[in-house]
Amino acid sequence: MTYYSLFFFEPSKPSDSDALTPRGLRSARVPRYREPPTEPPHARLDSTACLGRPTRMAIAVGREQHGAELPQSQVQRLVEAAAPAVALVLPTMVRNQTMQGTAFRVLRSDFVEDGSVEDGSSSDTIPGWCWLVTAAHVTLPGCILKVQFPGSPVTPAELHGRAADDVDLALIRISAADLPQSLWPEPLRFRPSLARVGESVIGLGYPGGILGPAASLGIVCAHAAALNATMPAAAIALDAREAAAPTYVATDAALAGGMSGGPLLGFDGNVLGVNVLLRADLRALGNFAIAAPRVIESVRALFLAPARAEADPTAAWQVFLFNDRMNTKQRVATVLKESGFSTAEADAVMSEAHTRGRAVVRTFAPPNASESAATLRDALRVADLLVEAEQVAAVAA
Repeated sequence: MTYYSLFFFEPSKPSDSDALTPRGLRSARVPRYREPPTEPPHARLDSTACLGRPTRMAIAVGREQHGAELPQSQVQRLVEAAAPAVALVLPTMVRNQTMQGTAFRVLRSDFVEDGSVEDGSSSDTIPGWCWLVTAAHVTLPGCILKVQFPGSPVTPAELHGRAADDVDLALIRISAADLPQSLWPEPLRFRPSLARVGESVIGLGYPGGILGPAASLGIVCAHAAALNATMPAAAIALDAREAAAPTYVATDAALAGGMSGGPLLGFDGNVLGVNVLLRADLRALGNFAIAAPRVIESVRALFLAPARAEADPTAAWQVFLFNDRMNTKQRVATVLKESGFSTAEADAVMSEAHTRGRAVVRTFAPPNASESAATLRDALRVADLLVEAEQVAAVAA
């Protein structure tokens, strides 16, 4: 291989009389500028240093075929491998208000082993589902969800469930009927162990106004058991094994609005957390992701909960109305009355939603509870109300 010297510094040799006097230094030759090679080079530093005499240093570059691509960095390889599985989430509220968030594809079989049909399969009785993990606040109550993988069309999605215990996680799914399985990207997988402080990480997501998925680079700065702690807890061991169930990973990998629900990747290609929150008071350290062990626990529970409910013939469904800033109280009450509610029922539901944020519109007992709830939900959505149907605890027969 041939090397071209870009810069070459060699001070003039001093005479015996002036040695390294200022005069000798003033006589140092100025290095000449040389035209760079026409081929795109790779720079390489090659230096030798000896104590007691001037240092000679050269920067050399390797010649390669004109037009050849530069080698990929490890970060670039990781981003390009993971990006196809990262989807833009578009929740639509009343008056067609659309927000923005992020989700990424996972496999059900990575969380549960119950003998169910594997992801990507379909039959006359069991549809194939493309599963995605995101932040719960991305799936705003009552919103209609749509998602888009890179290079794929915008596709309807539905909420499978939100995590319990105020953990900001949700599981959404896309039917194979809406997005062909040939367009499903390779899923991302979680590392079951907690990320270590100082470990390099990459944040992925769809910040508003930027073509995504965007990537940011940083390290794991700390762990946290909660987000509202104002005083530092006792020192946590470097590998966090002594931490009291840390729920969050703090990182200096920059996050922005719209990146909620995206993955925090480790350099092994596995997901170390789900991006959920920014804390301005912590400045560059205020980027938080839910730690992978907690995500695995919550998502596993979400996968298993429907199976328990479906096995229970007494499962009920409820339709909830959520308060929104676009509809007046009078309009909400009018829509409810037009949907068959009495004046007293409509006023009570409207008042509760206004004061508490949400209210139960109606509870449906089996049989056909889910179908009845979906019918009422869809009718109220057509009237531009913020409503959602949810499966609830069993009711007495």
